[in-house]
Amino acid sequence: MYFKQMTEAEQEKKSYTILRQLGFVEREIMIGILRRQLLVLKCLRNNKMQKTLAPA
Repeated sequence: MYFKQMTEAEQEKKSYTILRQLGFVEREIMIGILRRQLLVLKCLRNNKMQKTLAPA
């Protein structure tokens, strides 16, 4: 999971460059990245919980 996210981040460098050109500071971009990762982890956790609670 970690390596997948790192690979995606590398592929999205152009987006980050555009955000910088639009006036976003590095801190704002990092906060956005962290929020995205937390959302992914939350979705994974919810999915895991749903599978655990699902009747067999």
